[in-house]
Amino acid sequence: MEVNFTLSSGPSLSLTRGKNTGVSFVVGKGLTATISPVATISVTTISDISITNVQDDDILQYNAETGYWENVQPTATEADGNNVTQTVKNVSGGELLKGTPVHAVTDANPSGQLAYVIAARADTPSAMPATFVLNETIANEAEGEALVVGLIQGVDTSAFAAGDVVYVGETGGYTNIKPTGDNLIQNLGVVLKSHQTSGSGMVYGSGRSNDVPNLPEGKFFIGSSTNTQESAYTLPTADGTSGQALTTDGSGTLSFSDIDVDLTIQNAINISNLDAAFSHMTTPITAGTSIEAVLRDMLEKYNITTITLSQIKAAFQGTDGNYGATSNVSSLGTREVGQGVKVDGFTFSIADTSQTADTSVLFKIGGSTVQSGISDTAGTVTLSSANTQDPGTATSVKYRVEATDNGSGTNNTIWAEKSVTWYYRVKVGASSTGTVTTNTQAQSLYDGLTTTGAYDDVKPNTTFTTNTSTAMNTSGNYTYIIYPASFTEITSIIQGGSIPVLGAFTDLGDFTIQNQYGVSVSYSIYRSNITQAFADNTTLEIAF
Repeated sequence: MEVNFTLSSGPSLSLTRGKNTGVSFVVGKGLTATISPVATISVTTISDISITNVQDDDILQYNAETGYWENVQPTATEADGNNVTQTVKNVSGGELLKGTPVHAVTDANPSGQLAYVIAARADTPSAMPATFVLNETIANEAEGEALVVGLIQGVDTSAFAAGDVVYVGETGGYTNIKPTGDNLIQNLGVVLKSHQTSGSGMVYGSGRSNDVPNLPEGKFFIGSSTNTQESAYTLPTADGTSGQALTTDGSGTLSFSDIDVDLTIQNAINISNLDAAFSHMTTPITAGTSIEAVLRDMLEKYNITTITLSQIKAAFQGTDGNYGATSNVSSLGTREVGQGVKVDGFTFSIADTSQTADTSVLFKIGGSTVQSGISDTAGTVTLSSANTQDPGTATSVKYRVEATDNGSGTNNTIWAEKSVTWYYRVKVGASSTGTVTTNTQAQSLYDGLTTTGAYDDVKPNTTFTTNTSTAMNTSGNYTYIIYPASFTEITSIIQGGSIPVLGAFTDLGDFTIQNQYGVSVSYSIYRSNITQAFADNTTLEIAF
């Protein structure tokens, strides 16, 4: 339904539509009417309403001079009664437009009753912060209204988008680009509407600088008694090289530079304190001596020296029981139980023999001293009699050279050593022998086992891995594992890294077997249940 009516004059027109009550309107005093919720009122049919150049947020206002209701933009007070405003006086020397951020220069106000303002600008500390934002254009030396907090309308925000944060511009005005460099930063507010003439925004940041100031390259914030914000000196902006330190030129600029580590004393120093800590030093210490040299001279006696055992003169027993000539070796290695090791000399060196007692060097084998009273400068030493180690069980022996460092006035033992370790032999291989019930049969199997491509070496009691061989994959051949009974029972055999095959073997028992150096050893023997049990070149991991 469309309702047509005419307003001839009057102070007000009020139209209200409730959720359930429809549209109500009041004309003048006492006349009201209600139209149902589905009814329509067409304002254009009212004869004394003039609507032109419609803009967002327009309101109808009666003009007594024209006799018409006209659409106008609301004033700031009408738009937002929560605005906080202040009357200000423009003392900038020129006109200041509506929307201009301004700085209060109270020193220019003789009465103190009115805020005198100039245009704020981020590149000039004396024109910051923006105390107000003008709510109207004010001529030079004229007064007008300025916003502290609130809604501003009717300004040009066409360069921005709704939601943009605006700042005091570097050269004045407002911008949505945060100032950089030496410029101060002040967040003024946010754009609500983007428009060339009827733009609007919310001012909330006037009166204070409300962001961390920009910081020039090489500067940093530092507190001081004068409450300065920026350091008086400049740091480098790139790292130096390894070992360099920060140095100053005395004028506020720091840089990385090399350090002169060879600092020297300027004048000779006479040492008057001759107690044990300094009695070894030469006095006077001459001018030009480096500090490092002085400290080294002072502390050297407390620096314990080192000794090195570089070679052992040794011979190793052959399977025939004989020893060849001894020769210098750097390592005594790992030996099979029963193989003798004969030693008749050694070579050593001491880093600083001025620190050691002259004849304090001695040589120990297995913890027992075999020769002493050796000069600390001897270097190569021949023992007065050769020493032979020939154990019948798995063990190790240490060959150790010692000396006494008494340079600090306290005896300190320095030493170096080499060792030899004896292990039993383990064999994994193939044989056509199917039955082993006696020591004689076991000895024959041990001596004749084909171990090529499989395992035949001395080792400690640890899990080990062997390859299977062509002989194990030969028709009529069993696979055998022969190892010292002291290792205890085999707990697992894994083929190819994942397949348990312990059940594919039979424990034939323990037998006494004599190794190649004549030592009788109790050995356990495991045999595969079938011949040709394993393809060649797979792996068996054996654990005890």
